[in-house]
Amino acid sequence: MRLFFFAIWKIRFLDGGLILFQKLNRGYRHAFPLTFLRCIVVGFSRGPPFSFPFTRMDSVRAETNLIFRNRTVVPNITMAVTTLIQALNDSTVFLDIVPSTITAETLIVQLLS
Repeated sequence: MRLFFFAIWKIRFLDGGLILFQKLNRGYRHAFPLTFLRCIVVGFSRGPPFSFPFTRMDSVRAETNLIFRNRTVVPNITMAVTTLIQALNDSTVFLDIVPSTITAETLIVQLLS
């Protein structure tokens, strides 16, 4: 499954990739302990600026892949997005992600054994 979102980060992309990898892995392993394998950070790009009270910040668009044990246990798109939003709200995942920008799409890849 491919996951996209915008985040407000003040860190370098290289550091951001490692932090994103670690925190998304923690959040999705918590939600899907028997079926989630890992997150792969595909890349970053410049996102639009976001305005908050008294400040304006640039954003980073992140693209990640979520890897599950097999295609029969991959959650649907709504569940994947809702899981991340809930993890942000519950402080299971500490990232400055703009929740309204989280989207996902199905990506099926057959791995060779």
